[in-house]
Amino acid sequence: MNSLVPLLAGVAALIVGSVLGYYARQSIARKNYRTIESRLQKKVGQARQESETILSQAKERALQVVATAQKEENERREGFLRTEHLLLKRESVLDEKLAGIENREDDFNQKVEKLKEVKENIETLQKTSLENLERISGLSKEDAKKEFLDGVEREYQ
Repeated sequence: MNSLVPLLAGVAALIVGSVLGYYARQSIARKNYRTIESRLQKKVGQARQESETILSQAKERALQVVATAQKEENERREGFLRTEHLLLKRESVLDEKLAGIENREDDFNQKVEKLKEVKENIETLQKTSLENLERISGLSKEDAKKEFLDGVEREYQ
């Protein structure tokens, strides 16, 4: 029995040591777990902050790009509107000039027609007066010429 007591005491010490070791190990594991978990939470927090910073910078950049694009679009639109206004103005000036040219052309054509009528009237009057002269004088045109030339010739001789 003497040898049984130390053996039982050794076994009991072994069991108590194992239980205490198990609890110590659990306590250490919990501490390590908490430190690893806290490190992970810090890294997750840092990653979130970085992602939020990157996201806000991306949003700001996107807003800048959109604002720049809208400004360029507005400038182009204003340029197109100015060009369109200028072209419309030029078109109206050209229309006015064309209308003036058409009016002058109509006036010119009317004057040409009047001149033709006047020329015809003059020719008719010449023919009528020549006929009246021939009838009054009793001489034809050729005879009147001949007499006139003879008279001029006698006068110079």
